[in-house]
Amino acid sequence: MEQLSNQNFHQRDLIEQTVVQLNKDLLSCGYTVAWNGNTFSAYQDIVMQLEVIIRQLAKSGSSTLNAWLYRVDIPEKALKKVLSKQDNQQALAQAILERTFIKIMFRNSYR
Repeated sequence: MEQLSNQNFHQRDLIEQTVVQLNKDLLSCGYTVAWNGNTFSAYQDIVMQLEVIIRQLAKSGSSTLNAWLYRVDIPEKALKKVLSKQDNQQALAQAILERTFIKIMFRNSYR
């Protein structure tokens, strides 16, 4: 997977679409991600929110986290790499955001 960063995550419409998709994927988990409209801090803000959600789902001990990861569709090889990192909650949040952003980019390329 490509490395998504704040530098290439700054177009308002793409951020809005990404947040909508994240919320669609999170619907069954009972969580949402909010975006305040600030394109400069969008990447960091969303990653921090995703980290909190990941922590809460992991603490609940249910299969909800696994179901969400399945819906997001992070490739297994990338998921294993992320989970092997020391700060795997932040790495997982970044991977979820990256995968969702890639889906949006792909969808937009065929419109």
